[in-house]
Amino acid sequence: MHGRRPRPTSPAELIDDALAELAASSRPVAATAARPRPAVAAPLPAEDTQLVRRGSGAEEAEPPRPPIAAPAPVPAARPPRRRIALPRLTLSPRLQRTLGVAGIVVGVASAAGLAAALRPAPAPADPSGATRITVLPRGSVSSLTMADAGALADPSVVPDASAVAPIVERSEAVTAGGQQVSATMTGSTAGWLTTTGHSIARGRIFTSTEVTSGAHVTVLGSSIAQRLFPGSGATGQSVTIAGRPFSVIGVLAAPTAGGGDSVALVPVTSAQGITGTAGGRTVDHILVTAPSQEAVYTAYQEVNNLLLQTHHTANPFSTDFTVTAAALTSGHSALLLWGLGLLAAVAPLLGAVAILRLRRAA
Repeated sequence: MHGRRPRPTSPAELIDDALAELAASSRPVAATAARPRPAVAAPLPAEDTQLVRRGSGAEEAEPPRPPIAAPAPVPAARPPRRRIALPRLTLSPRLQRTLGVAGIVVGVASAAGLAAALRPAPAPADPSGATRITVLPRGSVSSLTMADAGALADPSVVPDASAVAPIVERSEAVTAGGQQVSATMTGSTAGWLTTTGHSIARGRIFTSTEVTSGAHVTVLGSSIAQRLFPGSGATGQSVTIAGRPFSVIGVLAAPTAGGGDSVALVPVTSAQGITGTAGGRTVDHILVTAPSQEAVYTAYQEVNNLLLQTHHTANPFSTDFTVTAAALTSGHSALLLWGLGLLAAVAPLLGAVAILRLRRAA
C-alpha cells in the first residue's frame, strides 16, 4: 500500500523505527519550550474598570470612566397665591361729599395753623434762653438743695455748664420812704445774671461771701428803683423786704423784652431765712447755662446723670426732679411743624379727589 511504511521484520529495523519515533516525539517539546511564555495576567481591576477584549484575544483593562453627575434637584413649584377678596367699601354720595368738604376744611385749617406757627416770634427776654437748662422739683415739696447746685457748679463733674444759679422766689412787698410796691423777691447767687441774661446798670452784684453769710443786701429792678426813688439814685438807699431791712447795692438794667423788671434780687441764703427754708437748705429750682447751643444736649445729660447719682435714683423714669431745655423742645416743635405741613398738603388733595369722583359719577 502506498504511503505506509512496511512493517519491520528484523531486530535492526525495529530499533531504527523506535529511534525515529523517539526523535519525532522530542521535536514538538523543544519547540514548545523555546516558545516565549505568555505574560502573567494583571490583577483584577477595580469596580469601575472593565475588561475589553482586543482583536488579538488578550484582555486589557480599560481606564475608569468618570462618574456620572447626579441630576440637579428640580425646585418644587410654589403653590399658587390665594387672593382674599375684600368687601368693597361703598360710600353714599352724601357721605362722599361730606368727607370731601371735611378734607378741604382740615387742609385750610392746617395751612392757617402752619402759617401762624411759622410767624417770626418776638425776641426772647434774655439771650441765654437758648442755652438754658432748668431743673425743677417733681411734686409739691421741693427735693432740690443747695448741695445739688454746688455739685452742678463743679466743672470737674459738669464741664459743659458755664453758670449755675439756685433760685428761691416769693412775692413780697418792698417799701421805702412811705412808698410800697409789690415785687418778686428772688434769692440766688451771682450766677443769676448769666443764667437769665440780665446785667447791672448801676452798682454791683453781691459777692460769694455775702451769699455765704446771708447778708441783707439787694439789687433792685429798674422799675422798682424808679418807683421807690423817682428823683434820686437807689444805690446806697435802704428798703424793707418782707419786713426786714436791706441795703440797695445795685440796680438792674432795663430788659430789652419780656419781664424781669419787677424783681428784688437778694442772696439765696437771705431768701431762705425769709421763707423758712434755711433749715432744709432747699431751693425752688436751679438754672444751668451751657456755653453754646451745640453743648446744650451734652450739658443736659451731665446734669441729669449727676442728679440721678446725688438723689440715689436708679430708674430715670421715677425721679423727684425734672430737667428741661428750651433748645431740645424746639426740635420737637420742628417735628410738629413738619407733620402739620404734611397734613395741610394732603387733606385738600384728598378732598378734591373725592369731589371729582362725585362729579364723574353724576
